[in-house]
Amino acid sequence: MRNTELIFIPTPTVGHLVPFLEFARRLIEQDDRIRVTILLMKLQGQSHLDTYVKSIASSQLFVRFIDVPELVEKPILGSTQSVEAYVYDVIEKNIPLVRNILSSLALDGVKVKGFVADFFCLPMIDVAKDVSLPFYVFLTTNSGFLAMMQYLADRHSRDTSVFRKKLRRNVVDSWLCKPCPSQCSAISSGYDAYVKLAILFTKANEILVNSSFDIEPYSVNHFHHERSFPSVYAVGPIFDLKAQPHPDQDLARRDELMKWLDDQPDASVVFLCFGSMGRLRGPLVKEIAHRLELCKYRFLWIP
Repeated sequence: MRNTELIFIPTPTVGHLVPFLEFARRLIEQDDRIRVTILLMKLQGQSHLDTYVKSIASSQLFVRFIDVPELVEKPILGSTQSVEAYVYDVIEKNIPLVRNILSSLALDGVKVKGFVADFFCLPMIDVAKDVSLPFYVFLTTNSGFLAMMQYLADRHSRDTSVFRKKLRRNVVDSWLCKPCPSQCSAISSGYDAYVKLAILFTKANEILVNSSFDIEPYSVNHFHHERSFPSVYAVGPIFDLKAQPHPDQDLARRDELMKWLDDQPDASVVFLCFGSMGRLRGPLVKEIAHRLELCKYRFLWIP
């Protein structure tokens, strides 16, 4: 009998929702007590999510989807605002709507045992506190990113200044075990949003990372021995090889690219992807393209 409910709160983009759904599926398959409710918020430019959810909802027997009502006053992603700051703003404004849903949620005698939220949804930790439930984070990215968040929170507690891009020294930390140029740590206009998220990570009960020791031995091993941070579990890699393609995707072009990849020698292709909402300035795009050309590696760049 399924008598345990988990509330999943993913960031409403395909890149985050797909691993969340796969994670839910694996949990349900491994434990016949669990069922999952997924709260779906609305995000600018992600209207195709409705089509994707409808295409898979019928096959997820113990997963139900609940749409969070659209915001009356919707934040707009402007040309000067960072994506991170925009998403953080959207999530914060959705907190009252999520509270209303939970207060009227029909559970049929099933007890909610906790929240599982995406890292962009960390502000929802206040909702979990309201009802005295544990709050877990499922990090759809890697443990190296989590290590960077730990460093940011620690750095901010000592120094509230923003990274300076022209700083001529390396940032060396035990979490990475390798020197990291300070230029790599500059996070432009999204710095404030990342710092807020970094601090909220420290308040979670536990953190699940979509990675493994084989993929990231340095950072995973660091968290294994960390005692001043929430427990971190490497549960990945989690992805769905059978996931439905993006509705706007050119399937013929996709097949062409997959054939090209199959024809290349092993470990010979550099893969570049900056996320479904990734935005790079023109000079940076040109610099990346120029460096790729100089190194003479085959590459596949997904916008």
